[in-house]
Parts: sequence; structure tokens; C-alpha cells
Amino acid sequence: MSLYSMDLRERVVAAHQAGEGSIRELADVFHVAKNTIENWLRRLRETGNVAPLPHGGGVAATIRGERLDTLC
Repeated sequence: MSLYSMDLRERVVAAHQAGEGSIRELADVFHVAKNTIENWLRRLRETGNVAPLPHGGGVAATIRGERLDTLC
């Protein structure tokens, strides 16, 4: 999954709100997937903006301390 710029997200949503085309047409014009635009529009309805959600974290490192230093 690639991270799209806020500028692109805002331009796509603005184009949709201005009625410049269907979601499918805008997906072709802006070279993004149709479901990506649908997700941005849903996020706009739910949160009021199209900013990406914060990273969820991930798995904690299992190698620490001296072993990490040795590995490095």
C-alpha cells in the first residue's frame, strides 16, 4: 500500500464534490484505485478530513541491548 500525499487526496475529493466525474472516472484520471477514493470519502464523512490514520505500532523488537549492538 502506498501513502498518498494530502494534496492528491484533497484534489481527488474536491473533484468528486464538484461533480467532475464518477469515482471510477476520477480513479482513472488520478491513477488511484476506485476503492482508495471510496475510503477517502468515507474517512471524510467520518472524521471531517482525509488525512491518513496514524501508524498502529507494530511488533516490539525481540533483539535488544548487547545483542543489538553486536548485530549492528
